[in-house]
Amino acid sequence: MSTSTTLGDTRPEWAQRQERERRHRRAKSRLRLPFAVAAACQAVLLLWWAAGYPAFTGGGPTGAPLYDAAVRALHPGGVTLAQTAAVAFALGHLVAALARFGVRGRWSGPVALALAALPPTGSLVVSLSPEVPFTAGALLLTAAGLRLLARRAGGRCTGAARRSGWTWRCCSRPSCCSP
Repeated sequence: MSTSTTLGDTRPEWAQRQERERRHRRAKSRLRLPFAVAAACQAVLLLWWAAGYPAFTGGGPTGAPLYDAAVRALHPGGVTLAQTAAVAFALGHLVAALARFGVRGRWSGPVALALAALPPTGSLVVSLSPEVPFTAGALLLTAAGLRLLARRAGGRCTGAARRSGWTWRCCSRPSCCSP
């Protein structure tokens, strides 16, 4: 049994190996929370969609030309179904962004699920309205902003940010970008 003394770590080799394996498993599980929340929100929104499908898809032009073109190109039922998927994905992304700030998924996940189940959200998402893409976009923009803030607060840059030349946006000092 050998021990490492390079950084003051006196744990046995088997303990270090277990720690590396635990970190590896944890890295793979980062996607579990957003996918689980998105799937649960999608199931709730599908219930809303099934309950209100014939009622919410009627109506004429809404005044938003791109949205009207999408409705004309696709069936209104397909558009509302795609809207439920977009909002479910956005809620999952928002929960993952909150997790970077330390908000536990066991608290933020049910809140996102309750948000999807509430009548104002559910009826809006399944309606044929141009406000739905804006709502999904606002959720995604909030999640992206939270992820950027968490990266900045963590004081580290990813390799992609360094390679793309955007280091100055996510780092307050050059020493935080060292690998």
